[in-house]
Amino acid sequence: MPYRGYIDRVIKLFPETAEVYEIVKAEMSKYPGASHDLSHVERVMANCWKIYTEEKAGDLKTISLAVLLHDSKRHEEENSGEDHALSGAEFARTLLLNRGFPIETVETVYDSIICHSYSNHKVPRFIEGKILQDADRLDTIGAIAIARLFNHNNGIKRPLYSPEIKPKKTYDGISLTYLNHIFEKILKITPDSFWTETAQKMARERYQFTLEFTRKFLREWYALD
Repeated sequence: MPYRGYIDRVIKLFPETAEVYEIVKAEMSKYPGASHDLSHVERVMANCWKIYTEEKAGDLKTISLAVLLHDSKRHEEENSGEDHALSGAEFARTLLLNRGFPIETVETVYDSIICHSYSNHKVPRFIEGKILQDADRLDTIGAIAIARLFNHNNGIKRPLYSPEIKPKKTYDGISLTYLNHIFEKILKITPDSFWTETAQKMARERYQFTLEFTRKFLREWYALD
């Protein structure tokens, strides 16, 4: 069971989110790996709370609902290729409306989820969505992000690295080597690409670690170290 410190805080502060969490837990259990499990949701929640606390922007309950639900349909994308941001947003809208959440909250959560995916290149309409996007992308750079990367295979037998397979200029959701994924996506998530100043600060050390890892990887690959 993943650590639930920040999710527990959310449920204590907003008891109406407890049922949402249980539904999310059931959905996330269908994902076949550790790269998008409940511990990812917990880390994104922790990032969101830090950003919210520093920035004093947005509605915390709305942000928290968006975090809980943002990857709820990731398992379906893994199986069918359907965009998890779109299906997750639709799932969240139906779920929250059926449980009596205000329409303004529901629509903000919907927009936040549909915009969170890096691959879609969408700009959130609301600050809550920008905070979710920042918090989610913070988990895409740094030490844990690298561990997540090597756990995820998109259903293909992916080599660590191949000099013959050049990185794509534009990330399309499937990198042909693990190292290419770093070049195609991770290293493009630079600190200045985050919306909030707090996230930019949090991103700097993580980004530098990722950069140093990549350099070290290549030096060892070519026996330069």
